[in-house]
Amino acid sequence: MKKKRVDIRWRNIEESGYLGRDQYADRSAKVFRNPIGFYVELYTDNKLEERRNLYNHDRSYAEDCAENWVMGVIN
Repeated sequence: MKKKRVDIRWRNIEESGYLGRDQYADRSAKVFRNPIGFYVELYTDNKLEERRNLYNHDRSYAEDCAENWVMGVIN
């Protein structure tokens, strides 16, 4: 019986999530990591608005991006 080969290059791991408050309560963001680096998905009313590939940046930068989205700094 052959072993099933799994290609882990496309494995995406959710690192953290953020929820907006008050006037931005409809916003959320998720920070993901894959073998290339970090990226952030930005949502409004659970609908994906934008994905930002931040592969040249670290986790802190990606988390700042997510936080800025849910606080309304990024429009």
